[in-house]
Amino acid sequence: MIHSHASDAELERLCLGTIDSDELGRLTDHLLNCAECETRFGQSRDYIRAMQRALVTLTPDWPDPEEEN
Repeated sequence: MIHSHASDAELERLCLGTIDSDELGRLTDHLLNCAECETRFGQSRDYIRAMQRALVTLTPDWPDPEEEN
């Protein structure tokens, strides 16, 4: 079995909630067993949240993603 790390694009889609269901299961299983990808996922999540907050701050009409939860 070949062990491959998650791509940046896969991690970004997971953070944004745009990943398809086939990828979701495989990727979440991988993240549970790979500390490196789990760390990269956290970094991607933090970066995306920071950019979303910046858009809310700089663009008054931009929807605040934190208010959607």
